[in-house]
Amino acid sequence: MKLKPRDIKRYNKIAEKGKNPIMVRVGNNWYTWYEGDPKHGVFLTTQSGRDVEFDFKQIDDIEEGVIKLKERVVKLADGSYDVKKAKFKLLQRVSKRGLEGIVFLGAGGKLNQWVKGINDLWNKEKIGKGLIEDKMMGLYVINTSGGRTDLVMIFKTKSQLDIGKLAMWRLKFGDATWLSDYVVNYRDQHLESVEENKIKLTKSKLKEMIREEIQKLNEKIK
Repeated sequence: MKLKPRDIKRYNKIAEKGKNPIMVRVGNNWYTWYEGDPKHGVFLTTQSGRDVEFDFKQIDDIEEGVIKLKERVVKLADGSYDVKKAKFKLLQRVSKRGLEGIVFLGAGGKLNQWVKGINDLWNKEKIGKGLIEDKMMGLYVINTSGGRTDLVMIFKTKSQLDIGKLAMWRLKFGDATWLSDYVVNYRDQHLESVEENKIKLTKSKLKEMIREEIQKLNEKIK
């Protein structure tokens, strides 16, 4: 990818502030922009925190304005957990970054009872151990266009979960799916995503109509 010096300088400033990181894709892997030099290349940071140097030509995609997730779950004064409201676009970005999680479909009632109950079950069945903050980096609730409430639990990058056991438990549980599958298979159940698709289709149709009109005009000229 060709980047102008002013773009590199701007990305460096955004990265230095550390609020909304610049996500960079090289091949199938996503990294965080650390520091770029127009003459030498760019240092990108992996999910594990390792800095790797790349040539600008190796970059396939860049995304700005990505929300940065903190590696912790917030526990409130009453002992409950802070389950934040999320939009579908956030989950798409999280999945795109290579992070994984589990989504419980139709999590009615008190969400904190769900969180505590799930953690107790996982500890009992030796899927993981410790508190929920030892396993998760984010707890979110998202509502579908049809009114269903889904609970999203995003795994920490160095989680102590036994993924093999968790996969078997998920199948037995039934109404749960991996985050990476959710953002693909349940996309149409979120209005913001459906509207986004309509806009893209409208733009695509408009371009097609313009091409057809240009073709007709060229044929008339001939």
